[in-house]
Amino acid sequence: MKQSFVFSLVSLLGFGLLGCSSTPEAVPVSSSPTPVQSTPDAAPKKIDFYSKGKLVKSLSLDEMKKLSPAAEVTVTEPHMKEAKTYEAVAMAPVLDSVYGKKWRQAKDIEFTCLDGYKPIYSTSFYKKYNPHLAFAEKGKDTFEIVKPQEGNKVAALAPFYVVWDYTKHPAAEKMGLSAWTYQLNAIDIK
Repeated sequence: MKQSFVFSLVSLLGFGLLGCSSTPEAVPVSSSPTPVQSTPDAAPKKIDFYSKGKLVKSLSLDEMKKLSPAAEVTVTEPHMKEAKTYEAVAMAPVLDSVYGKKWRQAKDIEFTCLDGYKPIYSTSFYKKYNPHLAFAEKGKDTFEIVKPQEGNKVAALAPFYVVWDYTKHPAAEKMGLSAWTYQLNAIDIK
């Protein structure tokens, strides 16, 4: 209950003051992108997996690819409102390998981003809508998005970006921009 309240409260605030999130669309748009402030692309492509704050396992991208083969996933990127094709691994097989069925029974899932942002979501969305962990954009040397909602700020996405296929799961769109967590480097089930 407390964590759901926190998620609801943070949702009402529009995630505008927090890292690796988005702001309401009422922010004016400038004509050119703002330079990237940091370069998370240099961060190791790995995720640390926790259960109630205790480290369970760390997996590199190569290890995750053995659990869930990399695939091209085309989605409508919600910040830019355009189709993007990402190289990604399905999240559920990775979580199944790390936690077994335990993650599916957990109430919440918490992400940690490189900048310390820690959004918490109900695991029910992750079981139902099958997101992917994107690690690169097809055909691009950089892994970033431009955020018109924040004056065309350029946001680096590495090491991982949680992406959702709204064409397969239109109801997932109700989670909004905040569910597209980027610079993801740790997952904790609660």
